[in-house]
Amino acid sequence: MLRKFLKDSTIYGISGFLTKGVALLLIPFYTRVLAPAEYGIMDFIAVVAYFAGVFLSLEIYQAIARFYLDFENQEKRVKSVSTGLLYTTASFTFFVVIVFIFSKYFSVLLFNAESYSLILKVASVNMLFATLYAYTQNVLRYNLKALEYVICSLINSFLSIGFSVFLVLFLKLGVVGIFCGQLIGNLISLFFTLYYGRANYGFVFDKLSLKFLLVFSIPLVPSSLGVYVLSFVDRFLIKHYINLSDLGIYGLGYRIASISSVIMLALNTASTPLIYANYKNENTPAQLSRLFQLVVFGALTITLAISVFAKEILIIFTTPEYYGATVVIPFLVAAGFLSKLYDYTPGLYITKKTKTIAIIYISGAVFNVGLNLFLIPITGILGAAVSSIAAALFVFLINLYYSQKLYYIPFKTRVIIISCISTTAFIIISYFINFDNIYLNIGLKIIIVLFAILILFKIRLVDFKNIYSFISPLILRKFN
Repeated sequence: MLRKFLKDSTIYGISGFLTKGVALLLIPFYTRVLAPAEYGIMDFIAVVAYFAGVFLSLEIYQAIARFYLDFENQEKRVKSVSTGLLYTTASFTFFVVIVFIFSKYFSVLLFNAESYSLILKVASVNMLFATLYAYTQNVLRYNLKALEYVICSLINSFLSIGFSVFLVLFLKLGVVGIFCGQLIGNLISLFFTLYYGRANYGFVFDKLSLKFLLVFSIPLVPSSLGVYVLSFVDRFLIKHYINLSDLGIYGLGYRIASISSVIMLALNTASTPLIYANYKNENTPAQLSRLFQLVVFGALTITLAISVFAKEILIIFTTPEYYGATVVIPFLVAAGFLSKLYDYTPGLYITKKTKTIAIIYISGAVFNVGLNLFLIPITGILGAAVSSIAAALFVFLINLYYSQKLYYIPFKTRVIIISCISTTAFIIISYFINFDNIYLNIGLKIIIVLFAILILFKIRLVDFKNIYSFISPLILRKFN
């Protein structure tokens, strides 16, 4: 299991880093062609689209993820996967029609002006094909086709980015051009995912299969809404209490910090099918514990590096009007890692406790809303960032508590806590480095990061030995 995890997570990771790396390189482009308010509009529409998507999909893709490997034969898989795809297509097409009919009303509702109706129309069509692409790409993942998954991901990323740049830079279409570029990329990539996963599809719609999938997925809708509120309520409140410009600055900080989510997505994409396929194995809990420690160590190292150099990253990639994102990046990076750690505490999902999952995320959402309502009016976007990490930690700890009762994993809690405290201390120390000489600042920060990594290395030396023990046989086989 561990070797398969390392192999697949490496493949997914390379894909994620390549696509995210190209996306990060686009930040200088976006910050020079879009004002913070325009960036805020783009970010806000994406948030609203996610909210609508939870209701439209009824989280049916989660049922496919949970039962794909449990289906007793290929006929059952084809029937269920095809039914889920047809349902998703119908529900999102209905949404597009509604947006086209009432686009001016929605524009006024969201932005107090009718002038954004075209953006909403294009964004809704993009949402349809983005959802279908994500559904069919995930089927590749459940089928353990890591290479095909990565190929489609790279095609989607480069096409979306290429067309977006062309439409914005040469045709001057602004935010509309960005959504059109994404739409073209999603549409073309959809054909590739359907082709690679063609064995899973047929012209069939089975009511019993739909009922079976929805019985599992519908109870997850409240938990997904909880995740939504945990992740995005800050955007609504920033827009309400402050303005679109600050929302754009916060959104940019979120995009830079989202490297943590990309890394976790690569790891979880590899781990989820393996966990569901091997959870009955008596060695799996111990292996999950070791994986968790490795993931936490990597997360702390990356959080440290990005947080310490947040200001320098913004200076390189953006314009001065976006520098305010410096204060939110460390919190958002850490929150991104925390919010995705649930894969390594799978007790509630393995035992299908969907109602408990829903209660946990709803509780986290209530906690997050309350904290945002209290902090944003006082401290602005910094309060939103603090709320994000506090809520992510709150949900993770509750999920951990209940999951351990159902599927115990022998975590090394003391080592993890010491590592987290050490990393936080080094990040705080780095914020006192603010000399007039930028080269002096960078030099001192490099020293801090290297020293901190050495400390973490000492704490986690056993984990490095584990990594070596897993990777070395693969290397020897490759060169012998």
